[in-house]
Amino acid sequence: CRLAREHGIKVLLSGSGGDDILTGYMRHYALAREKWWAWLPRWGRSGLRCLGEALPAKSALGRRVMKVLRHANLEQNERIAAYFMWLGVTQVPALYGPAMVEALEDQSPLDPLLEAVDSLPESTHPINRMLYLDGKYFLPDHNLNYTDKMSMATGVEVRVPLLDPDLVAFAARLPPQYKQHGATGKWIFRKAMESYLPQEIAWRPKTGFQVPIRSWIRNELREMMHDMLSEASIRQRGLFDASAVSRLFEMHEKGRIDAGYPLFALACIEIWMRKFIDQAVA
Repeated sequence: CRLAREHGIKVLLSGSGGDDILTGYMRHYALAREKWWAWLPRWGRSGLRCLGEALPAKSALGRRVMKVLRHANLEQNERIAAYFMWLGVTQVPALYGPAMVEALEDQSPLDPLLEAVDSLPESTHPINRMLYLDGKYFLPDHNLNYTDKMSMATGVEVRVPLLDPDLVAFAARLPPQYKQHGATGKWIFRKAMESYLPQEIAWRPKTGFQVPIRSWIRNELREMMHDMLSEASIRQRGLFDASAVSRLFEMHEKGRIDAGYPLFALACIEIWMRKFIDQAVA
């Protein structure tokens, strides 16, 4: 966005939304593959969960399989909601400090997502249930959020043509197999573009546009992360349990779990508190 502004370009087009209305994320593929094991009784699915928790988190494949199986014991709507979490359902409340435990009482981190997905007709296909959560939560809270902040910070406007209301409504009415077709996401979109784009473009694998948070935590931001998430900092803040955060950090560094994003989120909360709460009080 900054580079565009430097070249006098004030409006950019973004492809955001394609994955959220037509599939494309790994969770959509994982949900479609659940047919191979979701029929198991709960005790069998609990065994899969234990297997997933035993896998190493150092490789991308291990992390993906772990995330798929981590919630295998849950019922379908719970599993659909849990795909949006970076930690296990029980791992999140374990991080809360006493005041947060009291404030949230017995609420589960899944409750807002479950309330939304439970409101859909029972006949709604699982893929469409997940896409509903993508559009209601993940897209506005994540992709559109940071894109808008980064573009507005440099005076550039980013428009999202794939989120035209008519196109979104049309996509919602499409049969699920037109979206997630085997291992291929956005299948109908790719088919529609075959006449206009080279095959290697129309059918190329998805490439995420991500920041290297795991690498940052190990290298460039290591010192900062240890400062922000030190037991002294967490205990003084009072929002989270200092021992639980330390254990999470330790397990992540040993490669036993993949907690890069939750740790980064915790650090961001601490940075925000120092800047806007501590300085305001001072």
